[in-house]
Parts: sequence; C-alpha cells; structure tokens
Amino acid sequence: TYVVTGYSAYFAQHRELSDLLIWETARPYFYLRPGEEPGQVMIGGGDVPAGEWAGTQAALEAKTGELIATLKRYFPEADFEPERAYG
Repeated sequence: TYVVTGYSAYFAQHRELSDLLIWETARPYFYLRPGEEPGQVMIGGGDVPAGEWAGTQAALEAKTGELIATLKRYFPEADFEPERAYG
C-alpha cells in the first residue's frame, strides 16, 4: 500500500472538512483523511501485487502522482504539497 502526507491550504481554509473520511473501495482503493493540524492531509491506497516493481522509487513516485490525481478528482480546486511518501 502507499500513503502520502502533505499540506493543503484548501483543507486549512475549509475547517468543515476536518472530520472528513473518504474510503473508496474500488480496486485499487483510495482513502483520504485530514491530519491533526489544520491543512494536514493523508491520502493512500493504490495497492499493487508484490513484485520487483512494487518496492522501487519509480513505483513510489508513480503511485504518489496517482494518489494526488485521485484527490484532485474529489476536490479539483484543492492544492496539495506532498511532504512524505511511503510505499
């Protein structure tokens, strides 16, 4: 699985989203939840079968881009500055 944490001024401005949780059960799945600080956002999902490609830096960069693109489908006007990515 992959997870990206970062900051969004959009989420900081829209405090009504502070309790939001999105859990999309499509394959690959996607989730979004705000962090503890205003504007912190965590997005994740995008599982792939284990294999040579799954643990590479190229896979992490590709999945980071896919997760951010999915966030933008839900919130087209939201900015997102990734701070950390794990996979």
